[in-house]
Amino acid sequence: MKEKRQKATKPEESILSYWINYKPMLSDDEIYNLCMTFLTMGHENVATAISWFIITLAENPDVQDEIREELKPSNDRNPTPKSTKLVSSFYETMRLFPSVPALTRMSTKENIVNGYKIPPGYEVFVPIYSTNRDQEVWGEDNEDFNPSRFKDQNKCPYFSTKGLPDAISFGVGARACLGRPLSMVEMKATITTLLLKYQISSKRSEKTKANNFVSLRPGKHEISFTPIPSVAKM
Repeated sequence: MKEKRQKATKPEESILSYWINYKPMLSDDEIYNLCMTFLTMGHENVATAISWFIITLAENPDVQDEIREELKPSNDRNPTPKSTKLVSSFYETMRLFPSVPALTRMSTKENIVNGYKIPPGYEVFVPIYSTNRDQEVWGEDNEDFNPSRFKDQNKCPYFSTKGLPDAISFGVGARACLGRPLSMVEMKATITTLLLKYQISSKRSEKTKANNFVSLRPGKHEISFTPIPSVAKM
Protein backbone atom coordinates (compact mmCIF):
# COMPACT_ATOMS: atom_id res chain seq x y z
CA MET A 1 0.00 0.00 0.00
CA LYS A 2 2.86 2.34 0.88
CA GLU A 3 4.51 1.64 -2.48
CA LYS A 4 1.27 2.37 -4.30
CA ARG A 5 0.88 5.71 -2.52
CA GLN A 6 4.45 6.71 -3.37
CA LYS A 7 3.90 6.00 -7.07
CA ALA A 8 0.86 8.28 -7.04
CA THR A 9 -0.93 6.24 -9.67
CA LYS A 10 -3.71 7.78 -11.68
CA PRO A 11 -7.22 7.08 -10.35
CA GLU A 12 -8.38 5.57 -13.63
CA GLU A 13 -5.72 2.81 -13.67
CA SER A 14 -7.55 0.56 -11.20
CA ILE A 15 -10.12 0.67 -8.46
CA LEU A 16 -7.29 0.37 -5.92
CA SER A 17 -5.66 3.47 -7.40
CA TYR A 18 -9.00 5.25 -7.20
CA TRP A 19 -9.29 4.53 -3.48
CA ILE A 20 -5.68 5.56 -2.84
CA ASN A 21 -6.27 8.91 -4.56
CA TYR A 22 -9.71 9.41 -3.02
CA LYS A 23 -10.30 12.68 -1.15
CA PRO A 24 -10.57 12.86 1.81
CA MET A 25 -7.78 10.30 2.03
CA LEU A 26 -8.69 6.79 3.14
CA SER A 27 -6.51 4.98 5.67
CA ASP A 28 -4.74 1.73 4.79
CA ASP A 29 -7.20 -0.16 6.99
CA GLU A 30 -10.18 1.37 5.19
CA ILE A 31 -8.76 0.48 1.77
CA TYR A 32 -7.97 -3.06 2.94
CA ASN A 33 -11.55 -3.51 4.16
CA LEU A 34 -12.92 -2.18 0.86
CA CYS A 35 -10.77 -4.65 -1.08
CA MET A 36 -11.96 -7.56 1.07
CA THR A 37 -15.57 -6.46 0.63
CA PHE A 38 -15.23 -6.38 -3.16
CA LEU A 39 -13.46 -9.74 -3.29
CA THR A 40 -15.85 -11.60 -0.99
CA MET A 41 -19.20 -9.82 -0.69
CA GLY A 42 -19.47 -8.51 -4.23
CA HIS A 43 -18.64 -11.78 -5.98
CA GLU A 44 -18.06 -14.77 -3.73
CA ASN A 45 -21.25 -14.49 -1.69
CA VAL A 46 -23.62 -13.91 -4.61
CA ALA A 47 -22.14 -16.84 -6.54
CA THR A 48 -22.36 -19.03 -3.44
CA ALA A 49 -26.01 -18.08 -2.81
CA ILE A 50 -27.02 -18.86 -6.39
CA SER A 51 -25.09 -22.16 -6.27
CA TRP A 52 -26.96 -23.21 -3.14
CA PHE A 53 -30.26 -22.22 -4.73
CA ILE A 54 -29.57 -24.31 -7.85
CA ILE A 55 -28.64 -27.32 -5.69
CA THR A 56 -31.73 -26.88 -3.52
CA LEU A 57 -33.99 -26.71 -6.58
CA ALA A 58 -32.32 -29.83 -7.99
CA GLU A 59 -33.05 -31.64 -4.73
CA ASN A 60 -36.66 -30.38 -4.69
CA PRO A 61 -38.04 -30.88 -8.23
CA ASP A 62 -41.63 -30.25 -7.11
CA VAL A 63 -40.73 -26.74 -5.96
CA GLN A 64 -38.77 -26.22 -9.17
CA ASP A 65 -41.84 -27.10 -11.25
CA GLU A 66 -44.05 -24.74 -9.24
CA ILE A 67 -41.64 -21.85 -9.82
CA ARG A 68 -41.45 -22.65 -13.53
CA GLU A 69 -45.25 -22.53 -13.79
CA GLU A 70 -45.24 -19.08 -12.20
CA LEU A 71 -42.55 -17.88 -14.58
CA LYS A 72 -44.16 -19.08 -17.81
CA PRO A 73 -46.56 -16.12 -18.23
CA SER A 74 -43.55 -13.78 -18.35
CA ASN A 75 -42.47 -15.54 -21.57
CA ASP A 76 -38.86 -14.95 -20.60
CA ARG A 77 -39.11 -11.24 -21.50
CA ASN A 78 -38.76 -9.90 -18.00
CA PRO A 79 -35.41 -10.83 -16.42
CA THR A 80 -36.74 -10.20 -12.91
CA PRO A 81 -40.37 -11.39 -12.83
CA LYS A 82 -42.48 -11.06 -9.71
CA SER A 83 -42.66 -14.72 -8.75
CA THR A 84 -43.83 -15.32 -5.19
CA LYS A 85 -42.59 -18.90 -5.20
CA LEU A 86 -39.20 -17.90 -6.60
CA VAL A 87 -38.58 -15.28 -3.92
CA SER A 88 -39.89 -17.37 -1.02
CA SER A 89 -37.77 -20.34 -2.15
CA PHE A 90 -34.68 -18.14 -2.32
CA TYR A 91 -35.30 -16.73 1.16
CA GLU A 92 -35.71 -20.26 2.51
CA THR A 93 -32.50 -21.38 0.80
CA MET A 94 -30.65 -18.44 2.32
CA ARG A 95 -32.12 -19.28 5.71
CA LEU A 96 -30.68 -22.78 5.56
CA PHE A 97 -27.45 -21.90 3.76
CA PRO A 98 -26.48 -18.26 4.41
CA SER A 99 -23.49 -17.23 2.31
CA VAL A 100 -21.98 -15.66 5.41
CA PRO A 101 -22.48 -18.17 8.26
CA ALA A 102 -21.47 -15.68 10.96
CA LEU A 103 -20.50 -12.06 11.44
CA THR A 104 -19.16 -9.78 14.14
CA ARG A 105 -20.41 -6.47 15.49
CA MET A 106 -18.87 -3.97 17.90
CA SER A 107 -21.00 -2.95 20.87
CA THR A 108 -21.41 0.84 21.04
CA LYS A 109 -22.93 0.94 24.52
CA GLU A 110 -23.40 -1.31 27.52
CA ASN A 111 -26.05 -4.00 27.10
CA ILE A 112 -27.31 -6.89 29.19
CA VAL A 113 -28.44 -9.94 27.20
CA ASN A 114 -29.85 -12.95 29.07
CA GLY A 115 -28.07 -11.80 32.19
CA TYR A 116 -24.71 -11.31 30.47
CA LYS A 117 -23.19 -7.85 30.60
CA ILE A 118 -21.66 -6.64 27.33
CA PRO A 119 -19.49 -3.54 27.85
CA PRO A 120 -19.07 -0.95 25.07
CA GLY A 121 -16.24 -1.62 22.62
CA TYR A 122 -16.57 -5.40 22.77
CA GLU A 123 -16.72 -7.53 19.63
CA VAL A 124 -19.89 -9.61 19.52
CA PHE A 125 -20.11 -12.81 17.46
CA VAL A 126 -23.42 -13.34 15.63
CA PRO A 127 -23.96 -16.99 14.54
CA ILE A 128 -26.19 -16.52 11.49
CA TYR A 129 -26.23 -20.20 10.51
CA SER A 130 -27.46 -21.49 13.88
CA THR A 131 -29.81 -18.54 14.44
CA ASN A 132 -31.51 -19.22 11.12
CA ARG A 133 -32.13 -22.81 12.26
CA ASP A 134 -33.26 -22.04 15.81
CA GLN A 135 -36.10 -24.44 16.58
CA GLU A 136 -37.75 -21.97 18.96
CA VAL A 137 -38.21 -19.56 16.05
CA TRP A 138 -38.70 -21.85 13.06
CA GLY A 139 -40.48 -24.81 14.61
CA GLU A 140 -39.83 -28.53 14.57
CA ASP A 141 -39.16 -28.50 10.82
CA ASN A 142 -36.35 -25.96 11.27
CA GLU A 143 -33.93 -28.18 9.33
CA ASP A 144 -36.32 -28.73 6.42
CA PHE A 145 -36.64 -26.77 3.18
CA ASN A 146 -40.09 -25.17 3.37
CA PRO A 147 -40.57 -22.12 1.09
CA SER A 148 -44.12 -21.60 2.38
CA ARG A 149 -42.60 -19.92 5.45
CA PHE A 150 -42.07 -16.81 3.33
CA LYS A 151 -45.08 -17.06 1.03
CA ASP A 152 -47.12 -14.11 2.31
CA GLN A 153 -45.25 -11.14 3.75
CA ASN A 154 -48.46 -9.70 5.23
CA LYS A 155 -49.44 -12.85 7.13
CA CYS A 156 -46.15 -14.67 7.53
CA PRO A 157 -44.93 -14.68 11.17
CA TYR A 158 -41.36 -14.86 9.91
CA PHE A 159 -41.44 -11.35 8.47
CA SER A 160 -40.67 -8.31 10.58
CA THR A 161 -42.74 -5.13 10.57
CA LYS A 162 -40.53 -3.74 7.79
CA GLY A 163 -41.40 -6.62 5.48
CA LEU A 164 -38.01 -8.30 5.67
CA PRO A 165 -37.50 -11.93 6.71
CA ASP A 166 -36.58 -12.54 10.34
CA ALA A 167 -33.88 -14.84 8.99
CA ILE A 168 -30.73 -12.75 9.32
CA SER A 169 -28.95 -14.05 6.22
CA PHE A 170 -28.29 -10.47 5.05
CA GLY A 171 -27.75 -9.03 8.51
CA VAL A 172 -30.10 -6.53 10.12
CA GLY A 173 -30.22 -2.88 11.06
CA ALA A 174 -27.99 -0.05 9.86
CA ARG A 175 -25.14 -2.45 9.08
CA ALA A 176 -27.23 -4.86 7.01
CA CYS A 177 -25.89 -5.97 3.62
CA LEU A 178 -26.00 -3.09 1.13
CA GLY A 179 -25.83 -5.55 -1.77
CA ARG A 180 -29.10 -7.27 -0.89
CA PRO A 181 -31.17 -5.64 -3.71
CA LEU A 182 -28.46 -6.40 -6.28
CA SER A 183 -28.18 -10.02 -5.16
CA MET A 184 -31.95 -10.42 -5.56
CA VAL A 185 -31.83 -9.05 -9.12
CA GLU A 186 -28.89 -11.31 -10.05
CA MET A 187 -30.60 -14.33 -8.52
CA LYS A 188 -33.90 -13.70 -10.32
CA ALA A 189 -32.22 -13.13 -13.69
CA THR A 190 -30.04 -16.25 -13.37
CA ILE A 191 -32.63 -18.67 -12.02
CA THR A 192 -35.39 -17.44 -14.35
CA THR A 193 -33.19 -18.02 -17.39
CA LEU A 194 -32.20 -21.51 -16.21
CA LEU A 195 -35.65 -22.72 -15.17
CA LEU A 196 -37.35 -21.62 -18.39
CA LYS A 197 -34.80 -23.53 -20.45
CA TYR A 198 -33.67 -26.48 -18.35
CA GLN A 199 -34.90 -29.12 -15.94
CA ILE A 200 -32.38 -29.13 -13.10
CA SER A 201 -31.75 -32.43 -11.36
CA SER A 202 -29.30 -33.89 -8.88
CA LYS A 203 -27.16 -36.89 -9.80
CA ARG A 204 -26.75 -37.91 -6.17
CA SER A 205 -29.31 -39.00 -3.61
CA GLU A 206 -27.51 -37.69 -0.54
CA LYS A 207 -27.71 -34.06 0.54
CA THR A 208 -24.87 -31.69 -0.28
CA LYS A 209 -22.50 -30.92 2.58
CA ALA A 210 -21.43 -27.37 3.35
CA ASN A 211 -17.81 -26.25 3.50
CA ASN A 212 -17.20 -23.24 5.72
CA PHE A 213 -14.44 -21.06 4.25
CA VAL A 214 -14.78 -17.32 3.61
CA SER A 215 -18.37 -18.15 2.79
CA LEU A 216 -20.55 -21.22 3.32
CA ARG A 217 -19.70 -23.00 0.08
CA PRO A 218 -21.49 -26.14 -1.11
CA GLY A 219 -19.36 -29.26 -1.26
CA LYS A 220 -18.89 -31.39 -4.36
CA HIS A 221 -22.16 -32.01 -6.15
CA GLU A 222 -23.17 -33.14 -9.63
CA ILE A 223 -26.04 -31.25 -11.24
CA SER A 224 -27.69 -32.13 -14.55
CA PHE A 225 -29.26 -29.51 -16.84
CA THR A 226 -31.67 -31.11 -19.30
CA PRO A 227 -33.11 -28.86 -22.05
CA ILE A 228 -36.89 -28.54 -21.89
CA PRO A 229 -38.20 -29.80 -25.29
CA SER A 230 -40.73 -27.02 -25.84
CA VAL A 231 -38.02 -24.41 -25.27
CA ALA A 232 -35.30 -26.22 -27.21
CA LYS A 233 -37.40 -26.07 -30.39
CA MET A 234 -37.86 -22.30 -30.19
